[in-house]
Amino acid sequence: METKVALAGVAGSLLGAMAGALGATRAASISSRGQFSLEAKKSLKTAVNAFATAMLLQRDTVDEIMGDIRWRRLEPVAVMGKVQVARQSQVDLKRTVSAVAVEAPEYPAALAQFAVVHLDIWLERLADYVSNGMPPAENPDQADFWEQRWGDKRLMDEVVNSFTRTCRAIFTSKGRRFIVRLLPPAWRRRT
Repeated sequence: METKVALAGVAGSLLGAMAGALGATRAASISSRGQFSLEAKKSLKTAVNAFATAMLLQRDTVDEIMGDIRWRRLEPVAVMGKVQVARQSQVDLKRTVSAVAVEAPEYPAALAQFAVVHLDIWLERLADYVSNGMPPAENPDQADFWEQRWGDKRLMDEVVNSFTRTCRAIFTSKGRRFIVRLLPPAWRRRT
């Protein structure tokens, strides 16, 4: 009888130890997932911050170049110098967008990539205009060109606003629901 009691005590101790080990393993798993999530969020914030800063600076630079061209504040040679500097900054912007494309969810990453492509197009159209000798803005043939450039600016502003609004939503607790509302209806079912 004493042997049975002793075996029951050993079995109880083993069962308690196993339950404790399982509990500790589960707690460690939850802790490691939380740590991974925290690290992923930090990495995403760093990537988004670097890209957003570079994107806003580049957008303002291209907008300033457009104003210099439109209002003839600088000579064509000086404007072309600013265009070359902006092209070099565009290379840096492309490096930062790759981090966003890897770290961010699909929708903000797509917005970031669209912003870079659109800035490229906007800058190249202005560079072509300067290289063609900057025809007078009052020329009736130029009205369509300038209307398109103002359209470039408006589109860029919309993309920047959508990107920043989406990124803010990602970093809040209600972010997921907000992002799903922003997605096109066909994409909502996939999330």
